[in-house]
Amino acid sequence: MKTFYQLALSLCLLHISPIAEAQLLKKLKDKTNEQINKVTGVKSDETTTTTASGQNTGNSSSTGLTSDQLKDVESTMIYQLAEGERIDYRESRIMIGAGNKISGLVIVDKSGARYVVENGIKKGPFPAKSVPLDFLKKNQDDENQSPEGYDSNEMLNVYQNYVKSDDDKNYILFNGKKSVPFSLLEAMKVNPQKTKYIALISNDISDEQKEKYLINQDGKKVLISKSAQLTGQMVVSPTFNDAAFWGMDIGNSYAEGTIKTVFATLNGTTQIISPQLNSVWYDPNGHLITVNDKAIFLNGKEIKENSTSISSSWKDIWINEKGTAWVALINNKLIFSSGEAIEDGFNIKSVNQNGKTIINWIAVSKQSHAIISYSKSI
Repeated sequence: MKTFYQLALSLCLLHISPIAEAQLLKKLKDKTNEQINKVTGVKSDETTTTTASGQNTGNSSSTGLTSDQLKDVESTMIYQLAEGERIDYRESRIMIGAGNKISGLVIVDKSGARYVVENGIKKGPFPAKSVPLDFLKKNQDDENQSPEGYDSNEMLNVYQNYVKSDDDKNYILFNGKKSVPFSLLEAMKVNPQKTKYIALISNDISDEQKEKYLINQDGKKVLISKSAQLTGQMVVSPTFNDAAFWGMDIGNSYAEGTIKTVFATLNGTTQIISPQLNSVWYDPNGHLITVNDKAIFLNGKEIKENSTSISSSWKDIWINEKGTAWVALINNKLIFSSGEAIEDGFNIKSVNQNGKTIINWIAVSKQSHAIISYSKSI
């Protein structure tokens, strides 16, 4: 009966999406701050958070340039604005298609009339708030899908296919190999080839102690904590060579009067981090990015100091395959690891070509009023 209850509880918890998990952590953090402030009598400072576009994430010490002043870039003019026309950035959903044809560009002329550019062709005018952008909706929805999202039936399938019970203990049976026993499986991800897995497990020791571990198919086992009041989430590298747990120990936060992040990776890193982390994720190349109010870290190394808070939704950073160079959109500046920064770039994308990472963005020339596509290898 105990095992059934634990499995049901685990399934309920693990159907929460990563976004919901982050919101849960934020609520727990806010609740802890509230209790700490009652004890200490100190009011928390208000912080400025970012949007996904990189706004308000701290002032950069880099000198802002325009895109045409940047070295080693390629540029292509993709659309010419007429005299008196301007871009409505709020309504635009810009996409660049084959042949550098621009779509989703909303233009307002000097009379206030609105037009939309689709495949390089201007259409309209249209009434305000009635610009037809439905043809872009599917593309936008596809782009907004979280690569770390859990399918609604994923954990149910995991339990049915891999979790077995023996003497009131559970274990994972994966390709004929047993894992270490555990009380509760909190999370598990299996690679598409079904040759690797990474799991977050816990063992009940007492009311005050619960050992939490990261494990994998090779028998690797990393102790995260022994606190029964630790809550958090697991993120997995797309290569399945690493995973990270990050969370908050509610009990210690109350006792110490400050909020810290309990952080551990399958590769053996275990840390207590302060200020607490706002977000943790792996990029498509398997590089680990962690962010708090102090700095941005790449594979455990600080790469950019922050002067103000960064929200948990911020992921506007692009890293080359080797992890030796990066570009980040911070405070509306596109900042390169080389120290260069531009102030007019938007609609940033990255592609891998011939082993190189190419950063593409758009800028509007103040001199010619042309919309120009830029590319730079990092």
